[in-house]
Amino acid sequence: NRVVAVARRGGGADCPGSDKEQAECNIGGCKVDCTWDEWGRWGRCSRTCGGGVMFRTRNVLNHSRWGGSACTGGRIEEEACSMEPCPVDCEWSEWTPWTGCSKHCGGGKRTRHRDKVAEARYDGVACPGVADEERDCNTQDCPIDCKWGLWEDWSACTKTCGGGRKERGRSVETQAEEGGRRCDEGDSKMEEPCNSDRLCPILCEWSDWGEWSHCTQSCGNGTRTRERAKSKEATAPELDCKGDAVIYEDCGMHRCPVDCVWEGWRDWEPCSVSCGTGVKVRSRAHQVEVDGKKCNGSSIEEGECSNFHNCPVGAALGHGVGSAGGHSNASGGTGSAEGGHSSSETAHGPGIVLPLLS
Repeated sequence: NRVVAVARRGGGADCPGSDKEQAECNIGGCKVDCTWDEWGRWGRCSRTCGGGVMFRTRNVLNHSRWGGSACTGGRIEEEACSMEPCPVDCEWSEWTPWTGCSKHCGGGKRTRHRDKVAEARYDGVACPGVADEERDCNTQDCPIDCKWGLWEDWSACTKTCGGGRKERGRSVETQAEEGGRRCDEGDSKMEEPCNSDRLCPILCEWSDWGEWSHCTQSCGNGTRTRERAKSKEATAPELDCKGDAVIYEDCGMHRCPVDCVWEGWRDWEPCSVSCGTGVKVRSRAHQVEVDGKKCNGSSIEEGECSNFHNCPVGAALGHGVGSAGGHSNASGGTGSAEGGHSSSETAHGPGIVLPLLS
């Protein structure tokens, strides 16, 4: 018996012969050595490229007998074949996911990509198709936003000095469409100050006159004033305010009331008697009273007076005009001329006697 050592494969041939063999034995014949038959044709290579194996076989032509030598070597022989490299076909990777659309509207593109994981070699088949692929997206019309045009030139300043205003305008260049944004942001006109650094000549201006002050006197020619201030200062001397800041006016022109005022007493008039005790008088004057207070008292005053030095020696003296004791009734009070009596003795009765002078 025998078994298949190498099974047929790769299109190889079946093993020839049988797996059982019978031989005579003990026939007592001559020794016969084993001999092989010729090798058969090589079988088909197990691969068409990249290194395969092919086989050929031979059979025993004469088996050894009666002590002959056994066959040496194998019944099956193998050999490498088709050693040239196999063709390698190009191979793509999987596609990447589609990218987002390149535009929100108005026709954009999506793309995807793939790489070659194997290049074609040894007459392999090239990769079909392309590495990048694109498709249309968001083909709907885009909203058109409103767009302002350029600003116009500035207008002339409203003032040549002292700070004015200037303005400029602009118009809508593109109207909003398809739900686009309106030109709500921004204005069609703008303005800004101008000529602020250029001072205008300023003419001085007076404020209104203030109220009159109180009169300096309530009567008899007083004065009152009123004032005004500069509400605007001039920028040059020739533009200064004309006129005065203060004006004066007479006031209290009616006559003041005049109170009666006594003047000083005039000198005493001579004594009414040349000898003895008499009366002397003095007077005083006063200013003319005009709607004022009256003078108190009298304008005439009487007093007692004595003239003894002119009397003859031994003459009897009596009182002159006036009441006894030398009281004056001119002013309703009591008074004495020159301090009263000039004698150290007061006469009582109708008269006195002067002492003789030595």
